[in-house]
Amino acid sequence: MGDDENRGKLPTQVMLCELVRYLELTMAKNNDSKPPRLSVIVAAWDRVDTATFERGPAAYLQKEYPLLAGRLADTKKLNVEVFGLSVVGGDLEVDAEFRDRFLETGLDNQGWVAVHDGKTNAWRRDNDLTLPIAWAIGE
Repeated sequence: MGDDENRGKLPTQVMLCELVRYLELTMAKNNDSKPPRLSVIVAAWDRVDTATFERGPAAYLQKEYPLLAGRLADTKKLNVEVFGLSVVGGDLEVDAEFRDRFLETGLDNQGWVAVHDGKTNAWRRDNDLTLPIAWAIGE
């Protein structure tokens, strides 16, 4: 895109920060007066290297989207959790073995969510793709 096409458009980080502010203003508090929960999902998490996976999606946001990461860390009105998500579970273009297995089984048991394990203080894969939603609704 040329400069003329980008003129007047807000950067993605700014728009996402505005979304967070909107959610702060409009989300109702829970009955127990705890702040509402917000799940932030970093998609295509299967595409990151091992070191990035081990640092986690919040560290990825801090590096790639520092304005948004700072805004998420600064909010006192929302309880924010960041997840990495892989819907497919691997690289269909590069990994021929994975592609063949995927074509045989489809999406069943392929995707996963990167979640932080507080006990080990490490990131791990979990096959339950609904974890970000379950966490947001307090299950």
